[in-house]
Amino acid sequence: MARKPHDLVHPPKARPGERIAVLSPSFAAAGAFPAVHEQAMQRLSEVTGLTPVEFPTTRQVGASPQARAADVNAAFADPAIRAVLAVIGGEDQITVIPHLDASLARRDPKPFLGTSDNTNLHHWLWVNGIASFYGGSSQVHLGPGPGVDDVHAQSLRAALLTGETIELTEPGESEDCGIDWGDPRALTHFGEREPAEAWTWHGPARSVTGRTWGGCIAVIEWILTAGRFPFDPEVLHGGALVIETSEELPPAREVGSILRSLGERGILAAVGAVLAARPPVSDFTRRPPAGERAGLRAGQRDVIVDIVGRYNPEAVVCIGIPFGHTRPQWVIPHGGVITVDGAARRVIAEPTTPELAARRTAWMLIHCCYSHTRSTFTESELGQKITKRSQEPSPALAGRAARPSPVPASDRRPLVLPGCYQVPTGSRTPGTGLARELWSRSSGRVRVPAGDRARGAHLTRPGWVIARVATAFAEGERASRAGNRLPDGG
Repeated sequence: MARKPHDLVHPPKARPGERIAVLSPSFAAAGAFPAVHEQAMQRLSEVTGLTPVEFPTTRQVGASPQARAADVNAAFADPAIRAVLAVIGGEDQITVIPHLDASLARRDPKPFLGTSDNTNLHHWLWVNGIASFYGGSSQVHLGPGPGVDDVHAQSLRAALLTGETIELTEPGESEDCGIDWGDPRALTHFGEREPAEAWTWHGPARSVTGRTWGGCIAVIEWILTAGRFPFDPEVLHGGALVIETSEELPPAREVGSILRSLGERGILAAVGAVLAARPPVSDFTRRPPAGERAGLRAGQRDVIVDIVGRYNPEAVVCIGIPFGHTRPQWVIPHGGVITVDGAARRVIAEPTTPELAARRTAWMLIHCCYSHTRSTFTESELGQKITKRSQEPSPALAGRAARPSPVPASDRRPLVLPGCYQVPTGSRTPGTGLARELWSRSSGRVRVPAGDRARGAHLTRPGWVIARVATAFAEGERASRAGNRLPDGG
């Protein structure tokens, strides 16, 4: 198993007017129920400003795994495609994964959105170093009903276009399933909605900020069984496990069995938080009375709390967030940063655009440079400090970095780092000029002249800070489309 840190790239956002691939890597619901699909494509354009592009198997019911994989490969290979959205899940996407070409996705990473069986694709991307977004089935959340739910539209735009910070909140109502897509009323009416229960919080009253990993819990079990998580569980250290259950309506005992297996694998002990989505407990053929439905949800909640508590009593647990198989649905990061605050009882998905990731890196480096200038430390020690700071919300870092340094400029010691850039401070307060300079240089909006690059450089006179923003600059360059290629092997 790989034990080294696993870096993830956050693909650049699409821009209004660009093209988004709409694929059926699992079930081709677009072909089985075309009216709903066509309304979904119209709404996708209206909500995002993107142009949907279908591929050969988007509407081909029963397409082979090889053919569906060919469409995924073609979408990542086409430079005109700037994002990928799955129509819906299914049950056999695990057979598509072996036919995918990772080099295509790595060469031009793009935002991918999908849910349910698309957990397979999310994990394939994660293994290959690419973050994605869990949620966003066009056939479920865009096509049916009188319109797109506000929370879905907001988080869909954030995932595809803006990268804005999203605080997940309770929409107040929920439905387990809509009207049958073969019924014309499906185009104009929601399913039977009911008031949603408040989320429940468990574990210590502390805040956890880290990367997300997970998906549909049944599919996670398949992925682990197939041996497609080639990492030590510690790669998930301090992150947030996100889990949800499908329209198969698994009983609480089955959910508990799978979660217990994750505990035995070491995954529960590694993470800092667990988010469990509001589970569906009814479908077209089974709709128990309201009290029984509430009892089924409570049973699943209790087993999750019990098993997580056995393996990791320090984990912050929140249950009931609508990011799974119910509607309305939030689209959440997979591999991106999320904050689970057990004290304030808030869940916040932070921006993951390359530009903002670069700015976050810059703030961390500013903070390290200005907070530790009376000490000398090696590159690895600085890396450890940066890693520790990266677990904190960026506003806190920004606030700290904006404070003037208490150390006189003449007393500041050099930091010697390979692969660095020199950036003039212009003042002793890095919250203004220096921050702006770092942001512009590291986001790719301003090219750094060759004379400003300092590989293995060190501080030669007061008034200069050596900030290691090479990685951030490369991220920004990917965002500017100068070359969206990941390095080979990681």
